[in-house]
Amino acid sequence: MAPNELPADVRTFLTEQIRSLEQLEILLLLGQTPEKSWTPAEVYQVVRSSERSVGDTLETLRKQGLLRLENAGAAYQFSPPNDQLKDTIGSVARLYVERRVKIVEAIYSEVSELDQFAKAFRLRKDPNG
Repeated sequence: MAPNELPADVRTFLTEQIRSLEQLEILLLLGQTPEKSWTPAEVYQVVRSSERSVGDTLETLRKQGLLRLENAGAAYQFSPPNDQLKDTIGSVARLYVERRVKIVEAIYSEVSELDQFAKAFRLRKDPNG
């Protein structure tokens, strides 16, 4: 692996699971204290996005199997389904500190590539007719 590249498991995780920087930061926040259950309001106090966006992101991460509901559905806890995924998320957290720009590029380059692919199939009005 070249010094400026990300490991394959990290790149795959980011391109398949993470759609925004907010989503990554919320996942990493909960991953820092895996024994703690976080309410959406507590996450909002740290992330300072919007309360609705934080709630939506927590629910997206839960549906992806990365978080679970605790306290009768009032809080979320870090809970990837296996140790390999926990290790990959741990690698993402370390690399986010060391190579933040590379991580951000990996998240948004996939979205950009998908946008370019979709644009190729958009119907355009025929200029001749």
